[in-house]
Amino acid sequence: MTRAVIDTMVFAYALFNEPVHRQEALAVLEKTEHIHVPDLFRAEFCMLPGSG
Repeated sequence: MTRAVIDTMVFAYALFNEPVHRQEALAVLEKTEHIHVPDLFRAEFCMLPGSG
């Protein structure tokens, strides 16, 4: 996969080991050659339940 827009929830599913979507999220991330993370990601990530 050379170019794709990946929703922040895909990262959350992979990072927090979400049982239903974790494997699919990891598969998408493994196929991606380059990931650009915008500044907004940090704001969204900090608002997720269980992120501290």
